[in-house]
Amino acid sequence: MANALSHQTVLILWGVFLALVVYRYSRKFPAWTLLVTALFAILLRVTGFFLYELEMQPGELGYVGLFTNALFKSIQLLFMGDTPAPNENILIQMSRLSALATVFMLTYEAIRRLFADSIQRVMLQLNKQHVVICGLGQIGYHLVCDLRSETEGGTGKLSGIPKVVVVEPDRENPYLNAVRDLGVTVVHADAINIQTLKGINAHKARDVFFLTGKDEVNIEGACKLDDNIVDGLGWENDSTPDLYVHLRHADLGGVVENRRSLSSADGRSHIKAFNVIDRSVRDVVGNLVLPWRPRTTSQIAHFVIVGFGEVGQRLALRLAELAHFENGKRSRMTIVHGSHEHESVRRFRQIYPRMMPSDGPADAWMPEAARDDWSFGVSVADRGNPQPGDCGVAFVVNGGWTEMDAAPDSDEFVERIVNLAGTPDLLPVVFICRESDELNCSLAHKLRTELDQRLKEKDGSDGDLLRYRDGLSPVPIFSYVPRRPMLTRLVDSPDLISFGASDVVCTYKELTRDLQRPLAEALAADFHREYEKRQAIAAGEPTHHIEAPTFSTLPAWERQSNLSAAAHLNIKLAALDMKLVYRDHMSTPADIAKISSEQREHVARMEHSRWLAERLLNGWTFGERDNARKRRLSIVDWDSLKSDEPAKDSDQIDRIIDFCSQHPVIALTRADGEPDQKEC
Repeated sequence: MANALSHQTVLILWGVFLALVVYRYSRKFPAWTLLVTALFAILLRVTGFFLYELEMQPGELGYVGLFTNALFKSIQLLFMGDTPAPNENILIQMSRLSALATVFMLTYEAIRRLFADSIQRVMLQLNKQHVVICGLGQIGYHLVCDLRSETEGGTGKLSGIPKVVVVEPDRENPYLNAVRDLGVTVVHADAINIQTLKGINAHKARDVFFLTGKDEVNIEGACKLDDNIVDGLGWENDSTPDLYVHLRHADLGGVVENRRSLSSADGRSHIKAFNVIDRSVRDVVGNLVLPWRPRTTSQIAHFVIVGFGEVGQRLALRLAELAHFENGKRSRMTIVHGSHEHESVRRFRQIYPRMMPSDGPADAWMPEAARDDWSFGVSVADRGNPQPGDCGVAFVVNGGWTEMDAAPDSDEFVERIVNLAGTPDLLPVVFICRESDELNCSLAHKLRTELDQRLKEKDGSDGDLLRYRDGLSPVPIFSYVPRRPMLTRLVDSPDLISFGASDVVCTYKELTRDLQRPLAEALAADFHREYEKRQAIAAGEPTHHIEAPTFSTLPAWERQSNLSAAAHLNIKLAALDMKLVYRDHMSTPADIAKISSEQREHVARMEHSRWLAERLLNGWTFGERDNARKRRLSIVDWDSLKSDEPAKDSDQIDRIIDFCSQHPVIALTRADGEPDQKEC
């Protein structure tokens, strides 16, 4: 009796083991799982028959004969009719369970392959709050990996991470096997076919990403799905999906924004456009350069950009627009271009004539120090009351252009950087934006080595470490490496930083929790409510029914101004000794200290500098207020503003703090907070 019970226990445990193996591995490794269970069945049966024959016919056959007989009977009976026999040992019974598991898997695979499309269609129709990725290129693959890593992290449970469905027409796509191994459902179909999007329940998804690599396809697919959502296809849901469109040509973002503007009255459009280069450059300006920013009024940032292709141009523009720090001065900029980039330089200077002084410095590497001040060239007869006949701010950054084909791989370039590092209170930052990842990495590494030899010495406390010699400024080098992440791991160091990788700036969390537009909308709404409130009070009218206009209905220049202010968020917070973290990485709410009056004035001045840069870069000039002709009397330095103007910049600080403090996903904390907090 006891022996029978022990046999039953072993059989139950073996059955549970087989069930777990099949459940855990059959989808991810179907062939190997099938092979293992079949081998279990055969080996257990052969061993069981061998022991059975040895017990029933001792000495009649040799060991070889017994083994051959057992092998023949096992293969003959295992899958071709097998009935229990008396006195069977436990191994034969265990083999029978293994055979059952094998037959089950074979049957399942046969049904799955025969009816795969039908089963998949039914299962896809059951999806809700999933993530749809249309197009499996580099960005799509990194997005899938990011979502799956969130799923695998921590306890291994989903914990709110959605199911992922990929739409990819190319059956030879190199990423297909990798994403299938991650448990992702792949549909081979056209991403802009509305029937395909309906078939995968895209209208009931949490988010839909259009990443086909073709701007026109991405926009068309997003607009078709958006129209179907608006027409009522998804209104039975509690929420409708956000549609994210990747654009290689960032200027097409205006097309998407125009759609939002035309359809904003009924809340139609859910489309959000993004560009990898823009996001990378924004990350550089708003995050990566902050440790090297000027923090006192005597310090000046000097940006050196090597290469003036698309990335170099975007970087120069963003630095000019957003690199405004606590020092209250203009930044300096030297753009080093090759002889083949003359046309790019000419066209850029035509589009942005007020970015640099029209009369250019004699030396692009060492421009006139007086021009660092925003008051340079400003002439206001009645200080604090500018009039149309006065002169306002005329340019954004202090610097110039220089041609150097061999830069940065030349002694002349290295000598120039060394001179900048040796200039008191000048903080140089070098950006290498040449044609390829490999070239940028090699040039950056070589320049870093040359500068370390010229600027650093061994640290006395640790002979293996280098530190900058006394009196020399640190020189961080940023290298644009968007497609070769392994190269970045080889060359990254504290002052050699790569940027541009889509798996850094286009993660699921970064795209879906981007604060720029929500903050811009909040700033615009608060400003308009306050303006309308003042107008109502002046007219003696009630103020309790005041509503702000929808952001998409605002003029393009006003939307741009608020988006620029929102993009400046991290720089302002750094000046306040604050930073943003995700709430899901915080154990307790942050204790935000009261902002001092000195900090408030610093940040207000920074905001006015940013506003000046944004307006000048977009074609505005000093003059009597005229939106159509792009004129403002406020295009003067801080000390020349009318008395009521500084309050607008100061009030924005309170709006930003309120927005961040009340946001459901992010939170403010001190800049010297706990190291395990995840920064936004």
